[in-house]
Formats: sequence, C-alpha cells, structure tokens
Amino acid sequence: MLGLNWQRIRDVGWIPWSLRLPILVTFVVIDTAIIACLVVLSTRSSSSDGFVTVGSQSVSVLNINWSLGLLWTTLPVLVFRLLGMYWEWITNPICERQPYVDLLKNGGAPAKNTVLLDYLAVPIFWRWCTALRNGHFLVSVCSLLTLVMSIVVSALSARLFAVRTVPITAEVPMLFNEAFNESSINYTVDWVPILDTVSAVTVHDGGLLGWTNDQYAFRPYQVPNSVLPGDEVIAQTEAYSANMNCSALSNYQLSLKDVRLTMTANDRGCDITTDFLVEDTQKVYFKTSSITTCSADAWFGRLVFVAAEYSSKSANKVDNVSVLSCVTNYRVSSGRLRTLFKAGSTVPTIQEFQATATDDTRLTQWIVFEQGLLSATAFNPKVTWSTSVFGNIVLYYARKLAGANYLSTGVLNRAISDIFSAAYLTSVAQNSFEPLSRPTTITGQISRMTERLYTVDSIVYIIVVILLLNMFTIVVAIMHVNTHATILEEQPSGLLAHAAILEKSPLLDDAVEMKVQNSKGVVEKASRGAFARTNWRAITGTDGVGWRLTRS
Repeated sequence: MLGLNWQRIRDVGWIPWSLRLPILVTFVVIDTAIIACLVVLSTRSSSSDGFVTVGSQSVSVLNINWSLGLLWTTLPVLVFRLLGMYWEWITNPICERQPYVDLLKNGGAPAKNTVLLDYLAVPIFWRWCTALRNGHFLVSVCSLLTLVMSIVVSALSARLFAVRTVPITAEVPMLFNEAFNESSINYTVDWVPILDTVSAVTVHDGGLLGWTNDQYAFRPYQVPNSVLPGDEVIAQTEAYSANMNCSALSNYQLSLKDVRLTMTANDRGCDITTDFLVEDTQKVYFKTSSITTCSADAWFGRLVFVAAEYSSKSANKVDNVSVLSCVTNYRVSSGRLRTLFKAGSTVPTIQEFQATATDDTRLTQWIVFEQGLLSATAFNPKVTWSTSVFGNIVLYYARKLAGANYLSTGVLNRAISDIFSAAYLTSVAQNSFEPLSRPTTITGQISRMTERLYTVDSIVYIIVVILLLNMFTIVVAIMHVNTHATILEEQPSGLLAHAAILEKSPLLDDAVEMKVQNSKGVVEKASRGAFARTNWRAITGTDGVGWRLTRS
C-alpha cells in the first residue's frame, strides 16, 4: 500500500482485542439493532398514538414507591452509556496505535507525530482537534464521536421517551332500550311540570335534563359496564328538536270593544285573529295564541304573540305593541352523538352532536302540542303582566336577556324561539321515550384518555444520525486496521513493553542527554524544540527480527 515500507513488513503487527474483526462486527450488529429499534418505535409511535400504554405511574418494591418514569429515562441512558463504553473500548486503541503506524511510513514521520505523541494523554475535549492538525483523520473522527456519545447522546437519551395523554378508541356494543313514541304527546300531558322544568333550566340556569342539550333531546342508549368515569362514548342516534320562524307584523289592525281588544292581521297567506281583555289593573299584556286554520301552502298554523303596554291616552288603551307570528318546524336528526361519563353520575354529559341526516316531516300531534303548550295558566298577583304560563316564562327570560328592554321585538323574538325549543325537547325527554320489548343492538365507540409512551422524534433523528456515523467509522476502522501496519508485536502495557520497543534505539541516548540537560520536563522541552521536527522511523533489527527506532 502507498505510504508503507512493504519490503520490511511481513504483517500488520499486533491488533488489540477490541480492534479484531469479531468485536468490530459485534458493535456494528448492536448499533444496527438499536437503529432499527428506534425507527420501529418511532414509526409505531406516530401511527398508533404511542407504542405502549403506561399503567400505574409507580410500583412498590421493598415498601418503597418507585416512579415508572425512571424506567423510560434511566433505561435509555444506561443502554447508550454502555454503548458509549463499548465505543471507547474500540476507539482508544485506534488512538493509541496511530504513532506506531506513522513510524512505518516511507521516510518516517516527525517526532511530534510518533515518539512524542500519546493521544490518550490528550484531554478528550480537544483530542479530535489535535488529531486533525496531525493529519490523523480517523483518530479525529473517533475522538469527536466519543465526545458526542459521552455528552450529547447520554444527555438526549434521558428525553428519548415521553408520556402523553391521548384518546384511545375502541368499538363496543350498545343497546337502545327505548324508542320515540309520538302518540305520547296527547291531551293527557300535564304541561305545568314540563314548563316548570323549562323555567328552571332557561330562566334560573338549572342543569340540563339527561340526554338533552340546549337544542336537542336524544334517544338514550345503554352502555356496557366497561365504561369508566372520564370515558367518551360515540354512537349513532336520533335527536329531536323544534324551532320557529317568526315574523314581526306591522300591518295589523286593532279594535277595542268595551274592554276586549281584537287584533287581526295576515302573515304569509294565513289570516290571524286574537283578542284579550284590556283593563287598567294590568300594565303589560302578552297574549299567546295558537292558530290552526292556515292552509297547507301557508304551513298549516301559527303561534301568535301580542305584547303591549296599557295606555289610558291611546284610543285602543294600549301602546308599544309588538305582534309576532311564528311558523313552527319539527325535526328528527340522525347523527353521531359524543357523550362524557362522569364519576357518580349514571347519565352522561352531552359533548357534541354531528347531524348527518334530517327529516322535517311535521309532527302528527302538532296541534295537540301547540295548543296544550299555551293552554296552561297560573295566577301570580306579584307580576305586572297578564299572560299564560308559557308567556310568563318568555317574559322572565326576555327580562333576563335585556333587562328593562324586555318588550322590544328583537328580544321577544329570541325569547319565544328559545323557550319553544326548550319546551319541545323537554316534553320529548320526559314523556316520549317508551321501553322496547326487544332492545336494539348497535355498535358504538369508547374513547378513553390513556397515558401512552411516545418517542421524541427530534431526538430519535439525532441519535440515529450519530449511530450511523459510528457504524460508518467502524467500517473504515476495519479497513484501516487491516491495511495499516504497526511496529507493535504485543499490547504496549507497562514500562517493560515500552523498553522492549526502544531496544538499541538512539532514542534512548537522546532521552538520557535531555535528562542530563534538564532534570524536569524532558517531554515538554522536546515537544517545543528542534527535536519535535526530527523524523523517526522503524527498521527491522540486524538479525531480521523485530523493529528498531532510528532517525530517518
């Protein structure tokens, strides 16, 4: 090979155990296995929301609680520290043998690169820089990677794995034990408890009924016993709702006869007539009426609301009149319902409903529902208005929304729509679901917040790159060791081994001379003087056996 004295070399000399092929190949195998493991864990972590579920965060050993977090911090550190020690076991002999390799170059090499050089005596922090200046590139790379393995990899490996709380979803069977029965909305329904519930929820901020939110009443289902507090359940179900399309009328006519005020108007093709008593004993009037004589083209019926304030100066005895005529709409929606089960509660909390299909077929019992809803009356001498129970709730809710401006048309429009919707879903939730003789089985999903162990991808990438560099360096080292001979015939351990290397060498005479001139700092003085620039090489002994160091 170029640069070697082939005429005097019969083999590559002594090869330390850590630089022999089985040891180097074993390192490559271990390095490859760790890289493969990191890649597999990272891939699984990304595709499966972590690669393993973490159970209890602590275990008790010998009555001492140990956090499991120590496992995925200390274990990677231990693995990579052992790998780092293996790496140092390989690279230290590479550094140690390099001066003995240079002694066999044609023409020898400077003393600073041979007889004065001991890389293991150079601190690891700048050993790579020293080797780079000396042109020993393999030593430089090995030293730099040793530093990286000791500091960077060991530090980062403690954060290689991290715990995250993520939702894990699984399919489970569920049962529908009840079904919606429209015929349950009939003349036997007591509307006062229903409206009391509506008042409690909307006016007084009470809790929602089970299986309802502010818009829908949902068909309930039964979940398996495996559902735990904190689990989210997703299932396909039906949701029942009602809403209004109200129009504020201005083309109405008022006529007063004795104490009865009659209002007539036309709303979108439907003639409307309603009346109520007007007396000076009441300050506010809120008349609620159900009109059921509209044509099909005019959407069958109306709920009509007339709000007014008493005024002795007006010819009709009322002022600040608002007339709202509302078309009702009933809807059945199918979609995915997401609920949350909480500890101590058998009824889930509604989280979200995503409708996938809707049916706006008019409720068969719509007349019964609308007339019954407005039929309930109550007497309260404390209030300053005259209205039905439904109207009473609307006015309280409007006053909650807008204070003194509760009789404005916009506020009343919103209040009427909200209370009507709440009344319908409350009626459905409390009265309209009846038990099935044979439950229906469906497939739903349970989403449980689970602690999963993840790989930190940025750290994985850094470590994998470093390990690949290690592997490439080992391949280069295998070729280097088997192609670059040294003068070593055994491991240079102890003074005796070094004395054997210096047999009959003029280097001994130089050392004695420098020792006489300066009893201290012989190596330091030689490194800074002309001696460092002298060339040294190894030649075969006079008997053709062994090596002798001499100036070149």
